[in-house]
Amino acid sequence: MNEQEEQQVYGVVKNDKDGLMKLGTRLRTLRKERKLSIRDLSEAAGVSTGMISQIERGNASPSLRSLRMIGAAMHVPVSIFFSPMAAAPEEGKYIVRRNARQLLKLSGSVMKELMSPSTLELLEIFHVTLQPGGESGPEPYSHAGEKAGIIISGSLELWLDGTLYQLEQGDTCQFQGSIPHRYCNRGDIATNVIWVLTPPSV
Repeated sequence: MNEQEEQQVYGVVKNDKDGLMKLGTRLRTLRKERKLSIRDLSEAAGVSTGMISQIERGNASPSLRSLRMIGAAMHVPVSIFFSPMAAAPEEGKYIVRRNARQLLKLSGSVMKELMSPSTLELLEIFHVTLQPGGESGPEPYSHAGEKAGIIISGSLELWLDGTLYQLEQGDTCQFQGSIPHRYCNRGDIATNVIWVLTPPSV
């Protein structure tokens, strides 16, 4: 896949100005709908005013952790920032075709795909691909509900409340989202994980 094709497929790419502008517009719209100033959102999310301003102008590629914090401050799932791709309207309530998944690529190391219909409110299914060195973020995070995962390929370091678990292909896990957690790929090949969250993560 060449650079132009990659930019057409992924919702947000670090050097994709159009994708970053769409992300910024979506963030600005959500913020204004909630009558929040940039400073209000900054204080609620723990993300600097400068970073939020840069994201809204399409001049910054935020980390997944930053988007998660911003989404939590506005009480919306992080998937709302994904760039939508076309889906047949007659089946979109129930079916997500492989080429119609909503995708988010924030760096060269992590890509997240929403595999469940966005019309559903109680559960989300994600396919996360982590290139070697890819991680959920430098610090543990928590959220409401429960989370379950299966390692499709590669390996994953999963930290739960300070305890490290080494997961390999075929291994599964399930835990309360309130437990501080983070994960990363320390291997030499890409890791593919299916995550199931209920309710949808914020």
